[in-house]
Amino acid sequence: MNFIQDTDQGLRKDKPHQLAIPTRMSHRHLHLSPGTSTLLESHGYFVLEDLESAVSSATLQQEAKEALLANLLRLVSCVHGASVDWIEYYEGCEDGFHELFFVCPEFAGIDSENPLFAVNRKSFGNAGAMFEREGLNSFGELLEALRIGISPLPSGLGTKKLAAFWKQLLSLAKDVRSDSSVLSRLAALHPLASRHPQGAPSQEEPEITLVLSEQARRLTSGCLHLGPKTRKLMESGLETIGDLASAPQSVLLDIPSMGKTTTNRIDRALTALAESQNPDGSIDWEAYCEGMDVGLFPEESKNGSFSQILADFPAVLKSAFEICESEEDGIILVNRIMAPPKERLSLEAVSDLFVEKVTRERVRQKEAKILARLANALIHDDYANMPYRFRPEFSEPWRTAAEYFSKSDEDISFVDFVNGLEKAWSVPRREFAKALPLVTAIITGELAAGKEFQSSVLFDTTSFKKGDHPVVELPLKLLQVHKSAAVLQEQGYATVGEFLTAIKSGALSASDTSHTRRVYDSIRILAKCTCPDGVVDWWKYTDLAEVAFLPIFDVNDPLCFLESIVPTTASVLNSRKISTHAADVFTRRSSVALLDRPTAEALAIDLGGYGSTIKRIETDLLSFLSDVYIGQNLAISTVHLSAAFLMHWAFVAECFEMADGDTSLASDLLATGWKIEKEQISPYLPAIVAIVTGYPMGRLGRYTKLRPTDAQSPKNDIQDFPAIQEEEDIEDFAPQRIVLRGFRRSH
Repeated sequence: MNFIQDTDQGLRKDKPHQLAIPTRMSHRHLHLSPGTSTLLESHGYFVLEDLESAVSSATLQQEAKEALLANLLRLVSCVHGASVDWIEYYEGCEDGFHELFFVCPEFAGIDSENPLFAVNRKSFGNAGAMFEREGLNSFGELLEALRIGISPLPSGLGTKKLAAFWKQLLSLAKDVRSDSSVLSRLAALHPLASRHPQGAPSQEEPEITLVLSEQARRLTSGCLHLGPKTRKLMESGLETIGDLASAPQSVLLDIPSMGKTTTNRIDRALTALAESQNPDGSIDWEAYCEGMDVGLFPEESKNGSFSQILADFPAVLKSAFEICESEEDGIILVNRIMAPPKERLSLEAVSDLFVEKVTRERVRQKEAKILARLANALIHDDYANMPYRFRPEFSEPWRTAAEYFSKSDEDISFVDFVNGLEKAWSVPRREFAKALPLVTAIITGELAAGKEFQSSVLFDTTSFKKGDHPVVELPLKLLQVHKSAAVLQEQGYATVGEFLTAIKSGALSASDTSHTRRVYDSIRILAKCTCPDGVVDWWKYTDLAEVAFLPIFDVNDPLCFLESIVPTTASVLNSRKISTHAADVFTRRSSVALLDRPTAEALAIDLGGYGSTIKRIETDLLSFLSDVYIGQNLAISTVHLSAAFLMHWAFVAECFEMADGDTSLASDLLATGWKIEKEQISPYLPAIVAIVTGYPMGRLGRYTKLRPTDAQSPKNDIQDFPAIQEEEDIEDFAPQRIVLRGFRRSH
């Protein structure tokens, strides 16, 4: 059928010959997955009326066609009366929103001619500031752009900001549906900038607006050296040079704590900017800095590569501080921020170098302000609180990195951060390794070294320390902390609660040994993923720890569990690296029935080595798997195992215990408990027996356990984080995760 036109719901009820669904609308309004949208366009399907052909296409992948058909059916189901209920459709987009395509009858009549209210940080948060920077200054202009589609996304509009904007937009649409006066209230709260009739400018409007180029007007107010009052100006909506230049002096003086001194400095800065314009509208920053009597670094223009700029960065920064910053700030820069981790002075030692000694906390505050100023300047072109500026080419690597990470979550792994810098800069990490501690410090706002830094970017465990939190009962062996769980258990600390109680009482210190440090840091990661009621988001934990979650499919059903045993075990062995051939030995020998099983010698010929080597590998891997699956000792594994997977193994261990050495009886018990046929278990029995007993099935007449089982129903399953595998010059200071504070505006 003609999917849209021949479906009753797709036609207007009042005018059956007119479609409720606008067929010339971009299919991206359906918010299919990015991959599906791109695939459709690669096949020549761009608008809704093309999708009928797409569904019946012989060349389009079946998965894409199924996804498309499901969304089309959902769209048609949202047609009510004379229009599509787009709110209902958007709320059904379970995969979220990756783009800015939006249409909604509730906002009909709102456009650039009827803009309604201002779009800025106050009305739409961070997303509003980014839309305003793109020239979408009113709600009407924003809606016009959304109806067509805004692509690509505005710079800096990452996943979290995009999700927050969509949530606010849909909430507003629903509010308007029930009460249209909401829009009037928003218009009063966020008034539009006054627009004077053409040819009749305001008598108070400064003449400077007539000489500033469009390029200059788009610059942020922070690029002028206006000092602490810049924040007040930006909070009052004067975020760009254009805003500032257009504001009459009376408006400026109405801002709290704004006086003649500040307005005079604004006039001076705007004049210097106007006089520094090149014929093409760009700014000659040398002329501007001379007019404002501020420094410009590097002192000589250098058009080198990113690697050269990064190599010169420490020397340029030191020169800027020696000339323009206070002596105390220079001491902090040289002895703390720029110093190699092993040579970095303590806060107290730095204070001793000051003419007048201050507290360590005061040194820390000064250090944080320096890092914030550098991040604002290099990344956001904000020099409000700096007595100098950097040349544009010198800031380019930072802005390139900011653009690359703009769609990342705020905190990422250090490995992803370094890999991202390599890609963004197209520079091998060896070329910026020496500057990496300094680069990381500016971006994170913390010095990239030692336990202090790691603690600052990990997570608060205060809620765990109260003693009544459900997670305190979690055994340490369920945390992926390698041998540390066993070491601490021998000392009497078997659970999260026992460990934290020992830390609180002073019996242990988080920094005593590598074992206590590893466990404490792992608990910090756990805290990040734990809700107040004790529910743990293990998927989030797995993501933060950068490890695989296994099995890769749901195994609540016993048959699914049985099917998962061999592939999951192969993945576990490949991750743990007990031996290069461990996974092959298990899949080709240990999990195979006796009649089809190759001898150790035959497998050795194929894999290389000797039969005795294969047997030793098999013994080790089966012992390891028994510890992990039956004993639930996840501390020694390097993957995350689901609770359902471990619960099935607990039941397997229980049945084999009850069978007391009789494999056939154990199989009967499993079939009864799982309510399946015994024959359905048979193909997987060799793998089960091998893991439970430690021997390939059939090697012994009756199985013999290698060790007592320690099975229990898992309360939670959790995964360790892997050690960072980086070059030696990075390992000295590399944190597990970093927070990209520098890429977020401080005001």
